[in-house]
Amino acid sequence: MGALSLAQPTARFVAYPIAFDRIDSLAPDSPQRAHEVLTWVPWLSSRPLIDGARACEGDERFERVSSLCGRRFGFATAREYGYFPE
Repeated sequence: MGALSLAQPTARFVAYPIAFDRIDSLAPDSPQRAHEVLTWVPWLSSRPLIDGARACEGDERFERVSSLCGRRFGFATAREYGYFPE
């Protein structure tokens, strides 16, 4: 049971960096490929994606992060409206 309780936080710690690496690849299916990584870990927080969207300087990356957020959590962020769900 102890190994399982350590596996979940470790998986979260690893999943988001992999997902962001996939987002940063300029492949047309990068949000889908990043979403596949995040589906490995149930009960993920949306906070890293919201923070990632806030930190985006370029519109292209912002759109990919927002699309990933929509795929994974059912809502997308919208910079022009200042919509960053908490």
